[in-house]
Amino acid sequence: MFWKRLSCAAAVGGLLAGGAFAQEARYRVHFNASWSAATHPGAFPVNAHFSPLIGASHNDQVTFWEPGGLATPGIESMAETGATSTLGSEFTVAMNAGNLHRRFTGTALFGLPTTENNALAVSVQHPRVTAVTMIAPSPDWFLGVNGVELFAGGVFLDNVTVDLYPWDAGTDSGLNFTSANSDTNPAEPIRSLAGEIPFAGLPPMGSFTFILLDLPCPGDTDGDGDADLDDLATVLAGFGLANGAVVADGDVTNDRAVTLDDLAEVLANFGETCMP
Repeated sequence: MFWKRLSCAAAVGGLLAGGAFAQEARYRVHFNASWSAATHPGAFPVNAHFSPLIGASHNDQVTFWEPGGLATPGIESMAETGATSTLGSEFTVAMNAGNLHRRFTGTALFGLPTTENNALAVSVQHPRVTAVTMIAPSPDWFLGVNGVELFAGGVFLDNVTVDLYPWDAGTDSGLNFTSANSDTNPAEPIRSLAGEIPFAGLPPMGSFTFILLDLPCPGDTDGDGDADLDDLATVLAGFGLANGAVVADGDVTNDRAVTLDDLAEVLANFGETCMP
C-alpha cells in the first residue's frame, strides 16, 4: 500500500504581476501527527514519538526511497535511530548534482497527538517532495512520502494532503515497537505495514498537507510581496554560502549560492511590490 493522497485542491496560476512566470513557490509542510492511544489502541508504546521530520524538494532524477526498493544508508539510519545526518548527506550529494532544490529538518514530536509546520520552497525544475520521520520507538518503521508532485499542468498546486501509513525499511527484523536490534541481512525491500500486526485495521498515523503560501517576487526572500530591508538583511546574513551548504533564503537567484547576483536582485527591485 502506497501513501495515499487524500485531496488535491484546484491548482493556481504561476504568474507574477506583469505576466512573469514564477519559477518557485513556497509551501507550508503541515504534519498532523495524529497517532495516539485513542487512534491506535495496542499500537501506542510508552514514550511514543516521531523523530525530526526531514524533507526536500527535488526533480525526477533522484529517488531517496520507494516501496519495493532497498533503503539507502540515510533511510536506514533515520528509520532505526531517528538520526538525520546521513540522509542529509545524501541530500547534499543530490544538491551538488543539481537534483535537489531546498531541504528542511523539523523537531522530534512528543506529546502525541500534535502538529508541526515547516517551510519548503519548490521550483518548476524541482517539483517533487520527499519527507520522512521515524516511528519511535520501533525497529525500523517510519512514515513518509516519496516524490509528491506539487507542480503539474504548468501551475503550482494549491493544497495537497497525503495520508500517512507505516512503512518497514527492511533493515531490522524486530517484530514489535521495543524489539532488540536484529539486523536484517541481507536487507529486504521497503514494504507497507498497513495490513500487518500491530497496524492492521487501524487508521493512518498522521498526514502531510502541502499548502501553497505564495508565488515569489523578484528579490523577495520572506514572501511579504516586496524587496525591502528585511530581504537585504537576509542576503547579507547568508552571503558566501555555496553548494554543499544548507543555502540560506538569501539565494534569491536559485543558483545554490548567495553571491553578489542575489544582492543585485534585491537592490534592483528594492521597494517594488509585485503581489496584491
